[in-house]
Amino acid sequence: MLFEPVDQEAALTPRESLLRELRQVGRGQSIRVQTLSQDAASEAATVADLRTLYEVHGYEVTASTQDTAHRLATQRLNQMSMLFAILTGMAVMTALVGAVALSGTLAINVLERTRKSE
Repeated sequence: MLFEPVDQEAALTPRESLLRELRQVGRGQSIRVQTLSQDAASEAATVADLRTLYEVHGYEVTASTQDTAHRLATQRLNQMSMLFAILTGMAVMTALVGAVALSGTLAINVLERTRKSE
């Protein structure tokens, strides 16, 4: 074990030694499954089957029942669509403010030229 020189409360240790001390050798924290079919219904069925399988064998499953690639992709797409709509709205408002300012400046310029020509 090697103590961090700057932070004396931190220590650097090999992962295998730490896991052996914590009695977590050979224990997993997460699993990632890739299915052959890419549709949402088959992914949801696979999630349900795996959850049942692990619970029958005594494993505690803490993942959401809806954590599938399709649901996560849809959620990200909705978030990006919202961000795109907000940025588009800001761009339109900026263009409108700029157009009003430009038209005001041009109107004042026309008024000044007509006064000079009289």
